[in-house]
Amino acid sequence: MNYNILDFKTDGKNYLYSGNTGQIAEISQELKDLLNRDIRNDKIIKIQKTNPVIFSPSPVRIIKFGYSKDFIKEQIEHGLKQMTLGVTNQCNLRCKYCVYSGNFKNFRTHSNKCMSLEIAVKSIDFFLKHISKTENYKFLTFYGGEPLLNFDLISQVINYVKSKSNANIYYSITTNGTLLDEEKINFLSKNKIFLMISLDGDKTVHDKNRVSFFGEPTFDIIMHNLEKIKEIDANYYKYYLIFSTTLTESCDYQQLDLFFSRLKKSCKVSGVLAYGSKNIRSLDKHSKNRKYIVDRFIEGCLRHRYDRIDDYDGYIFPLNVVGTIIKLIHKRRVSNNFLLEKNYLFKNHCIPGATKIFVSPEGNFFPCEKLDAHNHLMIGNINEGIKLKNIENMLNKFMSIKNKYCTNCPFLDICNLCLQSASDGEKFDTKKFELFCYYAKHDIENGLKIYSRILEKDENALNFLLLNQD
Repeated sequence: MNYNILDFKTDGKNYLYSGNTGQIAEISQELKDLLNRDIRNDKIIKIQKTNPVIFSPSPVRIIKFGYSKDFIKEQIEHGLKQMTLGVTNQCNLRCKYCVYSGNFKNFRTHSNKCMSLEIAVKSIDFFLKHISKTENYKFLTFYGGEPLLNFDLISQVINYVKSKSNANIYYSITTNGTLLDEEKINFLSKNKIFLMISLDGDKTVHDKNRVSFFGEPTFDIIMHNLEKIKEIDANYYKYYLIFSTTLTESCDYQQLDLFFSRLKKSCKVSGVLAYGSKNIRSLDKHSKNRKYIVDRFIEGCLRHRYDRIDDYDGYIFPLNVVGTIIKLIHKRRVSNNFLLEKNYLFKNHCIPGATKIFVSPEGNFFPCEKLDAHNHLMIGNINEGIKLKNIENMLNKFMSIKNKYCTNCPFLDICNLCLQSASDGEKFDTKKFELFCYYAKHDIENGLKIYSRILEKDENALNFLLLNQD
């Protein structure tokens, strides 16, 4: 029986998720057993006739990118929401899991390349010309390497933007936090620049991987600089600073939760990238206390601690770890009829060159910072602008991979795997996509179990996910 469904179980109930409708329905143990044993008897036939949409194969025959060429062109011309400037490829750290460490096949390595003021100005001119006129949140982000190594350029760029435009633009910097002195902190505070500092946990956890060029620990430096920020501007620390946390193979979720709960700050959490490296092991098989962090998230939801942003204390880290996949599930499309069509339009993906642009130090354009130096995904440069043909070609190749693997997947309408999941830095790589697909299915299936456990106890516990908290 090739139904486009997934059956799963919580502690006390059996459920069925329908890829055709997006519905989640409680089912009996008898029906679950029949489905798992692939038995077609009178009961199954009756159920199928009663619910023909749910108990049918996926209708999808071909997957296409969900936006027309004209719409893509219009968005590129007038819909740019974010530009990220790679102001340098230099870095004063040598983090052991870094994709630029030389341990990853087909990725660039650290170098002395820095963006010039000429390239930065041309990039900003492009940004201001194509910036969205309707989007409330528009971002200019500075990235590296370690961007504060080119701090003079950052300050010049921000002053240039303010002299050229009255647009409501937010600024952000992703930094390792080791170079924050009084001058830089005052500038960041004065200009209300969102600061994302890489911090992987307490001293033992952080210093295991995040070390200096000479292999020295960096945790104490960062903590000292955090105190310095609080002394100079406590409000800036409270409202403009978040952490970026990389979960590595041996992470202990309980230990991390205790640490970040004390800091009372939000984190952007991501798992370590292992594909393409012989030295790094994947996260899922070696981490500790995953159940603990799931239970903490469920507790936070049921206690309605996420309903107010100022009531997160003690539950911030569980939300950062678990909340993303739960939000994806909660905001899914749901219908009594087929959501999917024969020609399925895939829209869970950014529009390269419109949603955001990453500019390399040399002035080349890429869809985002995650695809920095994936040269086969370059979409233009500061002199020639966006090359629509490049975007069309890369999307066609990506859709051909999705057509190979995704037409019969019950999670097609939820999944948001992007170009990064299929690029090894040099070319499209189906083996990488297979691995990322495996992890995505695993995460969604586990997410459905967590999601249903919460709603069993309080149907309103996840309403906060419908608010715009991106």
